[in-house]
Amino acid sequence: KAAALSEQSVAANAALQKTEQAVADLSDRVAALRTEDASLSAAIARDAEALRPMLPLVERLSLYPADTLLAAPVEPTRAISGLMVLRGLSKGLEQRAETMRARQARLTEVRATLEAQSQQLEGLSVQQTQQRDAVAAQARMARDAQTRSTRAAQAMASAVQAASRQAGTLQSAIDRLDTMETALQQQLDREA
Repeated sequence: KAAALSEQSVAANAALQKTEQAVADLSDRVAALRTEDASLSAAIARDAEALRPMLPLVERLSLYPADTLLAAPVEPTRAISGLMVLRGLSKGLEQRAETMRARQARLTEVRATLEAQSQQLEGLSVQQTQQRDAVAAQARMARDAQTRSTRAAQAMASAVQAASRQAGTLQSAIDRLDTMETALQQQLDREA
């Protein structure tokens, strides 16, 4: 029984260590995802803030492109230069918007992964608590078995000592009886 308890205790401790390692690894991944989440959120906020002053112009150009370009009376070469600047600006804005979309997509992915791994971490934490309880129960059972074994050994030692004393007492009684028998035999021989 002690060997079985020892084997169960070793197995429970091994499972607990494996779970603790999984919790540590998953905690590290969750922390990295949270850091990435914060970084992406900050980058998206910076991008949005950088685009904010240009939004009225972009909105007006998208709603009334011809009116916006014709509203200011300028010579044709300057209008073409302005148009080229607007074209470059729109390409830059388009690239920024694409970067923001990519970051937003990654942020959505990170948050979904973070949610899934947080739930997994929660489950592992519950499992870890259960395994710790099992290890503690195994330790209690082993201590109880050890206590019972010690008590049984002490009781057996006491019984052996008592039997030894009794055997010693019986032997001395037998020796006395032998002595008495010998004495009686000698007395009978003398009388005969």
